[in-house]
Amino acid sequence: MKNLDDVFEVATIGEIDTIDRRHLVDLALKQIGKSEYRGLIVCSTKEGLAQMMHLCNAQFKDVRESKHSRFGPTWTFDSGATIWLRKLTTKDDAFRHAAREFQFIGFDKPSHEMKFVYEYLITRCRTIRLDLECSIRSVIDIQESAAHWAKTRFVDLCDGPGKVAYFLSGPNPVTQQWETVRVEAGTKYAWSRAFQEAGA
Repeated sequence: MKNLDDVFEVATIGEIDTIDRRHLVDLALKQIGKSEYRGLIVCSTKEGLAQMMHLCNAQFKDVRESKHSRFGPTWTFDSGATIWLRKLTTKDDAFRHAAREFQFIGFDKPSHEMKFVYEYLITRCRTIRLDLECSIRSVIDIQESAAHWAKTRFVDLCDGPGKVAYFLSGPNPVTQQWETVRVEAGTKYAWSRAFQEAGA
């Protein structure tokens, strides 16, 4: 399968297991040597949050400080990099991150209700620093309630597992409604999207 490291938005879709979720944590750790790096891992349930917190605690090294709030834990690493773990399911949850900037956002088994949260938070995945890379990664269980919007977003709009498609958002010149359309590779301001099968 094609290497998808350079793709902005990638979903792993299928029957998700601990290996897929552990890989999501590994991806969140890729840039922790950079002091300005900020990562966010998003869960849809309290049970998922507890499971992901266990995986994070097992995999995170060189943690300088760990804080816990009612929203979830935050880890600051020796470099100054920070990773948040949060349960976010509503618009209010998403809007709490309105002013934030993340270079990695990982979604752990997002629910159907999290479609808005997902679409809003990808606008927070940004940086002006040339030494930081931005990426969105998701593990989506095809047997759960997120399957419909995930299928529409990834499976229906990409050409198959490992195939990269490009998209651009903006106002429709006729209706003035904001929309996302598929465009050719190399289109200015377009971002890349792909999916892969779980266990691949």
